[in-house]
Amino acid sequence: MAKNKKSYVKIRENRLIFIILSIILFFGIEVTARIYDWYRLYPLYDLLSHTLFGIAWCGLYWIIILIIQDNRIKKTFLKGVTISYIIVAGSWEIIEIIGDTLLFNTDYLKDVFIWDGLVDMIVGLIGVYITYYIIKTKLE
Repeated sequence: MAKNKKSYVKIRENRLIFIILSIILFFGIEVTARIYDWYRLYPLYDLLSHTLFGIAWCGLYWIIILIIQDNRIKKTFLKGVTISYIIVAGSWEIIEIIGDTLLFNTDYLKDVFIWDGLVDMIVGLIGVYITYYIIKTKLE
C-alpha cells in the first residue's frame, strides 16, 4: 500500500508541474506577444493564444478541484471545465466587442464576434480537451 501511495503522490506531482508550467507558459507568451506586437506581426498568433488559454484554464480548474477535494465535482470534471471555459471565454469576447465599439482600436485588433470570437472559443476548447486528455491519460 505504501508503494501505491508514493506512486499516487508522484502522479499528482507530475500533473501539478505540468499545469503550473502550462499557466506560466500562457502568461509569459501573452505578455511577450503584447510587448512585441505579435498580434499585428503574426495574425494567426491569436489562435495559438486562445489554445494556450484553454490549456491554462483546464489546468487551473484541475488545481481548484484538487483544493476542494470533492469527488462529485471530480466525476463531472470535463462538463464543469467546458461550461466554465465557455462562460469565461464568452464573457471575454463580449468585453472585447464592447471595447472595440467604445474605444479606439487599430484595425488588426478589432474583433468580429461571429468569426473571431467563435473561432477563438473553439480553439480554446481544443486546448481544454487536449489538457484534459493529458491529465487523465498521460500523467497517470
